[in-house]
Amino acid sequence: MRILSITGKIILTALITSFNTALMAAVPTPFVAQDFIAAKVFNLEGHCGPTSTWTYSRTPVGSDMRIDRTHVRQDALGVNCKYFVNSFMSTAIDYSWIQRDQYDNAGAVLVASYIWDRPIPRIILSMVDQNMVGEAASSTLDTGHIVDTTTLLGVESVTVPYGTFTNCLKLHVLRITSIAGDVSRIVWRCPSVGIVKMIQGHTTTGKMQVWELADITLQ
Repeated sequence: MRILSITGKIILTALITSFNTALMAAVPTPFVAQDFIAAKVFNLEGHCGPTSTWTYSRTPVGSDMRIDRTHVRQDALGVNCKYFVNSFMSTAIDYSWIQRDQYDNAGAVLVASYIWDRPIPRIILSMVDQNMVGEAASSTLDTGHIVDTTTLLGVESVTVPYGTFTNCLKLHVLRITSIAGDVSRIVWRCPSVGIVKMIQGHTTTGKMQVWELADITLQ
């Protein structure tokens, strides 16, 4: 079901409200898109096109969950201009990035695959208490490397084209990498929905990029 109306947003709000929000400040899972979300659409600035669609596929791995998030960016004519898949592992204590697969624009041919030597945490159980988590990992498939340091800046409300979200984690991510250039990113992760906004600056070129949630598709 595609959420385009006020009624649809009420349904989503009800789903979020029914989720156990008492755990929001204690565990990472509530700040990841829950399994009732099939896809999200973002408005973009500074990219190859004005929109990006993130589609979610979830696979149980024992007591954990692997989440494959397909990103398709489209230009003003609706033609794909970028296609890649980021994969994550969600556990009881963390939510970590484990792999990135880059495809041709049609999504038909795998161009490059990066599997990290060890997972790169996005959220950990103790983040709210410790206020900071930093982790490094390197690619097993090339001579490059990637180091991410994530800092919790606070908990706040954020407004995007889709609406206003409350109790969101505001995170700063500093990425040092030989794969795609160094970046500094501010990310807002909200309960049950996950990422709703990002602002990213490339430290070498000064290029700025923005993602803002515009639409959600429910399962």
